Amino acid sequence: MFHYLNTSCPYANWMQTATKLCADSNRYHCLNNEIGQSGWICVDYILVERGRCLEFNSVAKKLDTIPCVGKHCPDTFYKSNDLHLYLGCRRERDEKTTSTNSLGLTTEVSALGASEVIGITVGVIIAIAISIIAVAVLCFISRMRQQNKNSKNPEEEIAMLATPEPDDERSFSRAQRALRTERFVVITGIQGAGKTFIAKRLCNELFKEEKYVWITDPNAFTVLSNFESPFVLDDLFHELQPEDTVREIREKIDSLYENVVAKQKY
Repeated sequence: MFHYLNTSCPYANWMQTATKLCADSNRYHCLNNEIGQSGWICVDYILVERGRCLEFNSVAKKLDTIPCVGKHCPDTFYKSNDLHLYLGCRRERDEKTTSTNSLGLTTEVSALGASEVIGITVGVIIAIAISIIAVAVLCFISRMRQQNKNSKNPEEEIAMLATPEPDDERSFSRAQRALRTERFVVITGIQGAGKTFIAKRLCNELFKEEKYVWITDPNAFTVLSNFESPFVLDDLFHELQPEDTVREIREKIDSLYENVVAKQKY
């Protein structure tokens, strides 16, 4: 029976351990299995060819041999129970050592090869990079949703009209009805949606015989106080506009709206 060890084989006190564990010390073998686990077994020795080391075959449950890699390999036939005499066949590089942490707990640490350490390090770096990218994408999506939410103004009582393509007759008809009933209409939409196009078409078709004023400067609002013809407010808000300026323009529009409704002007 192969008895597993938590440490490497007792190369320093081989004979003492052999006498203690096996009735016949010549039958004592301490070696690794095919996956690098150390253990011992009492079994008759076998002859091992030069240039090869001993290994325990866990499947066949018997002694087996593998090529010796490195220096100090056996240069002649030898008995398997003399494995400890050949440094090239000692598996100390696979041994498990114990270390005590700050809490006084003993933990087993496997000695890893350089390639394994590099593989683990690369894997950790890739996992961290993927996590950072995922968090960045989620933050971007959340920010866009918040901006879209803040852009809505549920308190707006003026007839608001989301404008699709300029040639959409349905949007134009809705704008006509809103203007006739409310006498004041706000056309909204993304850049390039055709807001200005709809406004010009309304003026050309509804006010053919009248003059109308096209206002793009908030400071020109005073012109409308005694003006009886239709007027259009266009491009009053833009990006990077100071908050105080936006608030001032909105107040002017609110005041103008109340004046138009009260006096029934266009």
